Amino acid sequence: MTQEQLAKKVGTDKSYISKVEHGLIVPSIGMFYRMAAAMGYEVELVKRG
Repeated sequence: MTQEQLAKKVGTDKSYISKVEHGLIVPSIGMFYRMAAAMGYEVELVKRG
């Protein structure tokens, strides 16, 4: 998937995705979940103990 394709799926622009990939910015938790879902991943939070 290209940066442009991912950006379109999550409602942002290619430059934002590039900045995330290069570690220049950290996405919000909401954007993180949208990006993961757009790439076919599922994120699960599990409480320890």
